Amino acid sequence: MIRILLADDHTLVRSGLKILLNQVEHFDIVGEAGNGEEAIELIKKQIPDLVLLDINMPKMDGFDTVTHIKKINSNIKILMLTMYSDQESLVKAIELGANGYILKKAPEEELIMGIKQVINEGSYVDRSLTQTFVHAMVKKQNTTNEIKKERKALTTREKEVLKLVAQGATDKEIADELVISIKTVEAHKHKIKEKLQVKRLAELIRYSLESGLLDE
Repeated sequence: MIRILLADDHTLVRSGLKILLNQVEHFDIVGEAGNGEEAIELIKKQIPDLVLLDINMPKMDGFDTVTHIKKINSNIKILMLTMYSDQESLVKAIELGANGYILKKAPEEELIMGIKQVINEGSYVDRSLTQTFVHAMVKKQNTTNEIKKERKALTTREKEVLKLVAQGATDKEIADELVISIKTVEAHKHKIKEKLQVKRLAELIRYSLESGLLDE
């Protein structure tokens, strides 16, 4: 049996989903919640295989709920069921850890197929959003590739300096940490700004975050 938990703030939506999914062989609705907080409490008790999750809910929205679910049990699959068809919501949900994304206007058979595919294959994106998702991923990959190219242009020492700058270290602290002079630190910072084509400290910090340098 596939144990499913429903999370949507509209009672009629949950009732309709329950009637539909209970008719499907091997589907078992183990609980329903009207907001993210209720969903989290039920998930802790029921440990479902899959959560069918709305985005726009009171107290805790779908995005925050995804994050909490993955912290509780990363094996629980999450299929977003929403009215939002914009690229930003789709990409955000997937990046936060959702396994799938389907629109409320999708045909019943597609919802059923989507649930099965998330369980069996690990992911599913609404047919009408496939092109949107591909474009978003290509754009993201291109951005990542550009960042990687820029990072390759930095020397090992420059990366060390940049990482310390992003962590809030002063020039003196950087000099002490790397056993170099303050003038050398200043020279490295100037060179880094030239290579990355930025002028302000805030831009250096943002670059460090976006490039993943602080995670190394």
